Amino acid sequence: MTAWLAGLSEAVPGRRAFLVGRQRLSFGELREQVARTRGLFLRLGLGPGDRIAIATADDLAVSVLYAACLTSGATAVVLDPQASAAETLVLIGKARPRAIFADSAVLERSGPLTRAAEAAVVAVASAAAKRSSFGLLLRRSEAAPAESFPALLQQEQLAPAAPPAAADACALVLFTSGTTSQPKGVQMSFRGLTAQMATFRRQYGYDASSVVANPLPLHHSDGLNQGPLLAFATGATLVRPPAVTMQSLGALLDSAYRERATHLVTVPTVLAMMLRLPRDYDDALGYEAFRFISSTAGPLNETIWRQIEERFAVPVVNSYGLTETCIEALYCGPDGATRRLGTVGKPVDCLARIVTEDGREAETGERGELWLSGENVMLGYLDQPEATAEVLQDGWLRTGDLATRDAEGFYRIVGRKKSVIIRGGINVYPEDVNAALLACPGVAQAATVGLPDDLLGERVVACVTLRNGGGAGLAERAMEHCRQALAPEKLPNRIEVLEALPFGPSGKVELEKLRQQLAARMDGGATAGTPLAGRVLAVAAAVFQARLEDLSPESGDDDVAGWDSLNYLEFVMSLERQFNFKMAPRDVMNIRRLADAIAVVERAAGAR
Repeated sequence: MTAWLAGLSEAVPGRRAFLVGRQRLSFGELREQVARTRGLFLRLGLGPGDRIAIATADDLAVSVLYAACLTSGATAVVLDPQASAAETLVLIGKARPRAIFADSAVLERSGPLTRAAEAAVVAVASAAAKRSSFGLLLRRSEAAPAESFPALLQQEQLAPAAPPAAADACALVLFTSGTTSQPKGVQMSFRGLTAQMATFRRQYGYDASSVVANPLPLHHSDGLNQGPLLAFATGATLVRPPAVTMQSLGALLDSAYRERATHLVTVPTVLAMMLRLPRDYDDALGYEAFRFISSTAGPLNETIWRQIEERFAVPVVNSYGLTETCIEALYCGPDGATRRLGTVGKPVDCLARIVTEDGREAETGERGELWLSGENVMLGYLDQPEATAEVLQDGWLRTGDLATRDAEGFYRIVGRKKSVIIRGGINVYPEDVNAALLACPGVAQAATVGLPDDLLGERVVACVTLRNGGGAGLAERAMEHCRQALAPEKLPNRIEVLEALPFGPSGKVELEKLRQQLAARMDGGATAGTPLAGRVLAVAAAVFQARLEDLSPESGDDDVAGWDSLNYLEFVMSLERQFNFKMAPRDVMNIRRLADAIAVVERAAGAR
């Protein structure tokens, strides 16, 4: 990988755009900044095999630091810059990096970080003012202090790439969890990342003519490795569109059109949001250069799949993978041999098998656990041999996902053995939510489940029981506690206070029974006799996890803590169900305050 990247970077014309977005960077500028960053690493005493933690919202900084790690033989540990202080400290403790590059906001939140880590700490001049629910960032510009990264690179010497790292050396660590006592750090090898890039070249046709629009967060493999790494490895241009909200979704498509993107990488929830856009956007991707949309990071509903292809007249490629497989392993398209709607296609450059509960190979159409084997499979979990042994057996990765295979070799994902909840393409671990809830005064027990949702794929619903003295308002206090303890993407959509959790004979919560109990409670609100405005406010309180008495018609996206892009779309859909109407696309995009929503509902009621 190090030799490959070093050779490629010299072959790509210096003027060619590497990164396009709020910041722009050419390949020539990238080469210089990466070489100076390697010089900084040498000055800090960092070398091959050392772990370097990266926790910044700055796309340019992540890209340069990641490339410098790869070409120095160091191990990049990329963290969520919006993680809570508790989460960050846990992950830094597990990673034990030799150096930490972090936004000043991260360093301020995690005060003990600099004292406990025993690592060189470098501030990154990036300011994240706000984050959307997809983990995408809205930034404001700030003057960069001279001693911060990347301004300090001006005083560094240019350093050449290190000799190629061993193929099985660890190149990247991404954590799949944060607040539990055993977060799992997925270790990806140089060989695995190289194999993934080679598969992308063959399967997707990525090359130096590609312009890839990918707004996914860079602390996730889909954003990082099908973003900056892909551009490093192929000479492609990476477009980082605006943050995804319902109101800015049109700007994302405008960005793809303006830059003549050849590919758009996104998640199923964004595709569902695209269907709510006005018809003006139907031809947004209808230019000659555009090839396909890549849907990743979660199950793609077949109806949404067909509707996107029909409405926007572009193909959608569906894929399946895990952080433990670098990115993808099974591909449904773009070639006809692997494409069948409603499936995740076929394995490419890896092996797949389906294993039943009793350990035998599943028959055609029989359900079992999906196992994968190939060069792109992780090395293991960082410093967790027992957890690694549970999922890696004789070269096979046990995915924890249930699948079937038809007679023609197409795979379908039909369920999960694991408890992870996939909301809007982001993995939410119930253990993380439960740990935060149990630390809240008044909470005796906690259980978190995912419930099916047309927009999100799954919504996160947490259930708690009262401890003595818990009293009224526990759900609101518990949500506020979660906001302090968890990254925004992990917050539950709803917290329900129950008299008791359904425990089985083994003493464990029976999650399926809990889901059944919750299903009837999800469309909360006032009764039909309540005045219309009050009913709208009640729906908003339920969706945004706010106290009804704190809401008014003037409440909006700037002062309601739970008002993010995913919850906003759930709010719209809840209003449609509650009042039995279909909201016009223009109305969906223009609601900024609850007064706007009340006006829309009143017009719909008056039109009947």
